[in-house]
Amino acid sequence: MLSAGAILLLALIAWGYIVTLEPMTRPSVVMPDMPGMDMNGISAGAAAPWTWARALATLAMWSVMMAAMMLPAAAPIVLLHRRTALQAHTQGAPAPPTALLVLGYGVVWTGFAMLATAAQWVLADAALLTDMDALSDRRIAGAVLIAAGLYQLTPFKQACLQLCRSPVAFLMRHYYPGAVGALRMGLGHGLYCLGCCWAAMALLFVGGVMSLIWVAGLAVFVLIEKALPYGRAFGFVAATGALAVGAYWVMVL
Repeated sequence: MLSAGAILLLALIAWGYIVTLEPMTRPSVVMPDMPGMDMNGISAGAAAPWTWARALATLAMWSVMMAAMMLPAAAPIVLLHRRTALQAHTQGAPAPPTALLVLGYGVVWTGFAMLATAAQWVLADAALLTDMDALSDRRIAGAVLIAAGLYQLTPFKQACLQLCRSPVAFLMRHYYPGAVGALRMGLGHGLYCLGCCWAAMALLFVGGVMSLIWVAGLAVFVLIEKALPYGRAFGFVAATGALAVGAYWVMVL
């Protein structure tokens, strides 16, 4: 119960941060007493230039967002590892700290957050993002939807999903003893989870990185696909929808 409470608390803190986010990573706001100019002296309507300070703030946002979206889906492997560690401890073996498994898992998704931040920087500099950090060109957004839908149907995606959906199978194939082993398992499970969900996370640029509803919707999709009995079928339905919408945006709009 302690591990479950810790996961819930971390997820709630992360979601609380997302809900209360100040518009620090948005374009600058126009000052009312300086018509046509924003707070940095940039013409109204022009996005503020990216700086390393803004990139670090955006990285923090992405990192917390990944924690909020992915920690609940990782709860089964965390709880199973904790139970296994306690059983080993009762038999006289040292209990590997489950916190290191969570740390390894978080390191992988922090790496993804770094890549997402770099992608957002490039897209913003190319003037391809709206104020909600969504792709402004529907054809490009449609192409991203098509790519995500196709990836959803690949054997590699399904293999990663299988291990994400079955923490017992993962531990049977990838259990390593000790503290280093717990960290190694966290990194390994994080990589499988990344292989399963990176395309869904890329869809944040379709609906808007700053759209709370879209972020929550993708988090629910990940949780359903990884944790519920019909998650795999749900994923196939979602892939079909992404392909249909993406094709419409590319060919019709």
